[in-house]
Amino acid sequence: MKRYVIGLAVMLALSLTLTGCWDAKQLQDMYMSYGIGIDTAEGQSNMVTVTLTAPTLTEGAKEQLQILSSQGHSIDEAINDMQAKSHQIISVAHDRVLVIGEQAAKNGISEYLDTFVRNPSIRNDMYVTVAKGKAEELLNIQLKQDPFIALYLTQLLEKNRRLSKVPLVTVVDLFGKMVDKDSDPVLPYVEVTEGRDGLIARGIAVFADDKYKGNLLNDGAVVFMMMSNKAKSVNLTYKSFKSTENDDVYSTVNIHGISNDIKCRLNGDKLSIDMKIKGDADLIEHKVTRPLSESDIGREEQALERELINDMNDVMRKLQKEYRSDPLGLCRCVKIEYPDYYDSIDWKSIYPDVDVNISAEININRIGTSS
Repeated sequence: MKRYVIGLAVMLALSLTLTGCWDAKQLQDMYMSYGIGIDTAEGQSNMVTVTLTAPTLTEGAKEQLQILSSQGHSIDEAINDMQAKSHQIISVAHDRVLVIGEQAAKNGISEYLDTFVRNPSIRNDMYVTVAKGKAEELLNIQLKQDPFIALYLTQLLEKNRRLSKVPLVTVVDLFGKMVDKDSDPVLPYVEVTEGRDGLIARGIAVFADDKYKGNLLNDGAVVFMMMSNKAKSVNLTYKSFKSTENDDVYSTVNIHGISNDIKCRLNGDKLSIDMKIKGDADLIEHKVTRPLSESDIGREEQALERELINDMNDVMRKLQKEYRSDPLGLCRCVKIEYPDYYDSIDWKSIYPDVDVNISAEININRIGTSS
């Protein structure tokens, strides 16, 4: 009995040393943001508009989503201004996606990245995307299928990356590209659907240094993913060899085992780059009723390769001539193979005029259960 009393006394004494969470916050008192948007303030180039989106945590609230927006000379100043107007404690520690409006992206994104890299209260593994138009408008749309737009956008980006349609880029990835200088960054490009009730990952936003220059959309984005060795498997629809001047016949293949072999050649002072895409393909749709012979399959391969080469040349023309951007990191090949030559040139000046010779080798190995 005596031991029991002593033991109980010790336990009570120890319990006095335990403290509770003195700074605990109730969920209903919190504004927990899951997405953040960045825009250039209208008519004020030195101001930034910051938009936060968060699910409503108050029980019985009419709106499932809360949107806050404010302006400031910096992101932190804009968020502090929101806090001054809100009865809830704003937390950006749970942000999953950073949406940058087109005009803000054109002005340059380095200054925005600095905030997200330096501030330990903000996740640097959140995804980054460019919105057509304004980020504020995108984050304000009402989705029928999912009211929590930031979480929906996160899942949309992840799904399209699995389909090799867009890259998946985090804040820390993007910052690394800025520091690296061997290749220019690219980001997913997202827009609101015509009915303003959905989102679509339309393609890829291309940057030169930290400034947004233009897009690669739809098949152009898929082809870029193949060229950058970031595509595991893609579906492509192309004109079959059965097409005529008056009647286009289309086939669809799944290309997998994709690789892009890049080699550079220096002949005197003349630099050229060879690029060859290789892969295996499964024929998954072919709108011709008669069976395919071996020669037919060979002609299908040629038709596919011809269209793929045309698409790749179109992508390179945009990257070199229109955007003057090197997201494929072709300068890295030159730097490794010909370091003395690379040190003697200004890569950004000669890049638009470098000859890039593109070829493709796609083998159709499977034609389905019906030949």
